[in-house]
Amino acid sequence: MILGDAGGAAAAVELGARRVTHATAPQVWRTNHYISDALAAGMGIFMASLRTICPNGHLGFAPLKPESFHIAGATRPDFIAADSGSDDIGPVPLGNDTCASPKAWQEHDLELMLLAARKLGVPMIIGSAGDAGTNSRVDMYVQMIRDIAARHRLAPFRLGWFYSEVDKELVRAKIRGGSPITGLDARDDLTEAELDATSRIVAMAGVHPFVKLLKEGCDVIIGGRSSDSAIFAAAALFKGYPQGQSYYLGKVLECASICAEPYGAKETVMGEITADHVEVTAMAPFQRCTVASVAGHAMYERSNPFHEFVAGGMLDMTHCHYEQVADKTTRVTGMEFVPAQDCAHGWPIWPRRSDPRTQAPTRSPSTSSFAKWRPTIWSSGRAR
Repeated sequence: MILGDAGGAAAAVELGARRVTHATAPQVWRTNHYISDALAAGMGIFMASLRTICPNGHLGFAPLKPESFHIAGATRPDFIAADSGSDDIGPVPLGNDTCASPKAWQEHDLELMLLAARKLGVPMIIGSAGDAGTNSRVDMYVQMIRDIAARHRLAPFRLGWFYSEVDKELVRAKIRGGSPITGLDARDDLTEAELDATSRIVAMAGVHPFVKLLKEGCDVIIGGRSSDSAIFAAAALFKGYPQGQSYYLGKVLECASICAEPYGAKETVMGEITADHVEVTAMAPFQRCTVASVAGHAMYERSNPFHEFVAGGMLDMTHCHYEQVADKTTRVTGMEFVPAQDCAHGWPIWPRRSDPRTQAPTRSPSTSSFAKWRPTIWSSGRAR
């Protein structure tokens, strides 16, 4: 991960870069578990509630709607965040290291978000930069942020980013070392022949690199390929909220106004988290977050409508209760988080428990359940 100062006419400068390998990284993976752990680690100041706004479910694929975004900004949220990736565009951009979204629309959204975040003095978080979250797309977004900051002569701020690509030889070493890359849904394990035929390997990050950069005091974070919900959950975990509520906050916000009705894409929604519940509110004047729209969004895009797998565990929505607490706001309670357990090789085993509230301390893997290896994506430096 890279840290630098950005703003004014000067570009960010990175000093003292170093590669963080498995031997030097363990402290990173211990920062995502419980409120007490978060506070003990000095990750953030616990607040009675925390509000995050999301203006676009796929940043740049079509421009965000400014009216609802500015309405949301007027509420003075604590974080502004968005996901820039999507499976809907298919595998070609990921494999070819290209964008599916027009560059002008991506810069449009980044500009509105950056200006609002700097005006409010709150962090801005982007995941899966440039549709695919490859290293070059991260670099592209970092440069866009620098250019926007220079164009508007913004005061200096701290800019951080991380990469998600994984070196083939790391994967090869895992295979040869007896740690297979297992296939999904009973598919065969990855072979070296398939590895040789692969042009690019891009892991999916969880909350860990986002939390690490927040701990470093970053004002703007650009992430490589990431789990959608992790982008938003990281901010709540950093501030000490429970995992269940944090990951549900991420789940409900990641597609922005898709969780509202009537349908209207690219409108801003706001999620507010407490130690007990999550509330989601539509910011567009014509939209409402209803019990039906919020519950429906929570259940779609999965074979099991109640389970969301992330790096380090599973969000269990089986016992969620949805309540209309205001005309535009729905409150959700009852979500639970089931941590993954490590097996002999260090890969996650999803526990089968009668009581999913049992939360035994575990070491989280660095990627989602869909990528079973630890990516060496870290490098860090500090600009002075």
